[in-house]
Amino acid sequence: MRASVSSMGSRPPNFPNQQLLANKHLRWWWNNPHQAIYDNGDGTGWSPHGPTTEWVPQSKSITFVEYGVPACDRGTNQPNVFYDPKSTQSFTPYWSIWDPVAGGSYQPRRDDEIQLLALQAIYDYWVVNNNEASSAGVKMIEPAFMSVWNWDARPFPTFPQRSDVGGDTGNWATGDWISGKGPFLTPLEPDAPPTSGALPSFPSILGQGWSVIYRPLFTTGVADHVSGRESRWAKLATPIVEIELTFDLLRMDDPPQDFATLFGFYDMMQGRTGVFTFPIDASLGLVSTLNCRFADDSEDLEEFMTRLWTLQSLKLRSVK
Repeated sequence: MRASVSSMGSRPPNFPNQQLLANKHLRWWWNNPHQAIYDNGDGTGWSPHGPTTEWVPQSKSITFVEYGVPACDRGTNQPNVFYDPKSTQSFTPYWSIWDPVAGGSYQPRRDDEIQLLALQAIYDYWVVNNNEASSAGVKMIEPAFMSVWNWDARPFPTFPQRSDVGGDTGNWATGDWISGKGPFLTPLEPDAPPTSGALPSFPSILGQGWSVIYRPLFTTGVADHVSGRESRWAKLATPIVEIELTFDLLRMDDPPQDFATLFGFYDMMQGRTGVFTFPIDASLGLVSTLNCRFADDSEDLEEFMTRLWTLQSLKLRSVK
């Protein structure tokens, strides 16, 4: 088993009425008038004295312009301290564990998870679940200006790896830094898994005058040489095919409602997963159908309708 030590620390004594000091007692501070607080000097604790200040309860919001938690063992026991061997203000939280290192010394035990959980807990408690508001709608905690200490402007991993240009790189592992640690960002929702079964087919349009143009699109890599010559190679074994459909007439009467059919199909198939099959002319000597998608599927429905009427054409693109 590895040896470990616990950082030494002693809790300050509790005094009667100590809550009146409002040391980070945010809810009390926001909801009450303020007076000067003095130690009575007779062992009875602290008491308010004198007139109240100009502070009006619930008149302004509080914001956390700097808050953080060290990424070390039991970091939540005392989140306001910071470990830096070169500083006289260097501390680790009460009862945090230190581990032995080469040379017979010790260093704080790193714990990224407790840092993450503490930051989540602060946000959930003060912003999501327990943020009061005055009758005038003033929030007790204003989240717009909350700033976690800290995300370092020096890019990771240059910091903390470049100890030759940063004198504090050794403090990164157990310090308040969140850059390079994590995950601290909510992961993106994963894409839906591809659906099984046959792909939908491009609708049969009964309007007159449709013509189809097929354009193979090859992708070539090019490398320039100092001699002025170029080296080229094909990036795709088989080309992507661009298919342009041009029409003279799209019927809107009932039947066949060609325009409504095409409009509805685009609405269903636009986006990353909108793949469908398109029949290919047998004279091309290719497969009977290609898997395709709309070449311009970022348009909304109104843009699609406008372009369709203006250009009297639309483009598809095969997918691999």
